[in-house]
Amino acid sequence: WKAYRQTVVMVTHDADEAVKLADRVIVMAPRPGRIADEIIIVTGRPRDHLDDSFGVARRDVLASLDRTMKPGEGSRRESISAGAGSWW
Repeated sequence: WKAYRQTVVMVTHDADEAVKLADRVIVMAPRPGRIADEIIIVTGRPRDHLDDSFGVARRDVLASLDRTMKPGEGSRRESISAGAGSWW
């Protein structure tokens, strides 16, 4: 990727892996599968999981995943405080 700058699509269930490797994290909603949210990762590379900005991005991803698990919830980030998840 670094040499050719081509688009790479990766599927993962690991929020840390997504934040570490991706520039954009697309969160899918279950049944029917559809895009629920997009989180832009603004932290530079290489990414350190101990860095504060990494933690913020991780909380954004987890909060978005949490919203997808609640029936009737929208995909707006403001609808839940980051890190206040119920399944993780």
